[in-house]
Amino acid sequence: MSNEFYLEENLSGKRLNHQSASLVVPQIFRNKVSSCMYYKVNLTAASLRGDTIVQLIPVIVRDLGTLNDRKRPHLTVLGGVEFKCLLMKLINLRPPWEQLKVLLEPHEPFNNKYVAALILTYLRVSYYFLTETNPSEQDISFSLLHGLMKTYIRDHRKLKGYPLNIDCWSSSVKKEIKLIHFDELIDWLCEKNEIWGIPLGKCNWCKIWEDEEEDDDSSSDCDSSSSDESD
Repeated sequence: MSNEFYLEENLSGKRLNHQSASLVVPQIFRNKVSSCMYYKVNLTAASLRGDTIVQLIPVIVRDLGTLNDRKRPHLTVLGGVEFKCLLMKLINLRPPWEQLKVLLEPHEPFNNKYVAALILTYLRVSYYFLTETNPSEQDISFSLLHGLMKTYIRDHRKLKGYPLNIDCWSSSVKKEIKLIHFDELIDWLCEKNEIWGIPLGKCNWCKIWEDEEEDDDSSSDCDSSSSDESD
């Protein structure tokens, strides 16, 4: 019996949840990304002239950002090949929250809605395992992520992308681009176990609707109390 074993070249050296950060997505996904021409030309350490989020940010801004006053077709769509490649690169780099936060902040006249969609998808894919008893990993916490989802569920901006249940690499389904509202994306990330063919692990900090139900119950109790007092 051979003592040789296979060592995947593209696994990240960054650790997340006691394993390589890359392992949050299946090997078949990692292999497809690494074989993409877009990834080879734009996202390898050699093409970026470095391998940190500092070198990646200009590519993200170039390919996902738009200027508010420039009406031009957006070539990179949600769930497309380029989007998935950028997502995989973020997964491999596992950037600190302070650098991700900069990408989420609005900057006039720059429209960051596609960038924000990428960051939130990355956080959902990578940090699904955080719980109230295991509340943080590095500088990213359960309460931070829960708050982000509650904030962006109120965002109704329109984006172009593949249907959320469609894998752009699948040859067995019809692929078409559609309009997706930002809150629709957030709801899907919170409620479903897969997006664009990418697995989404079971996640406790995504239970944002339970908060809404509790708020409604509290309001009902307050209304009932007020009614009783007036009687």
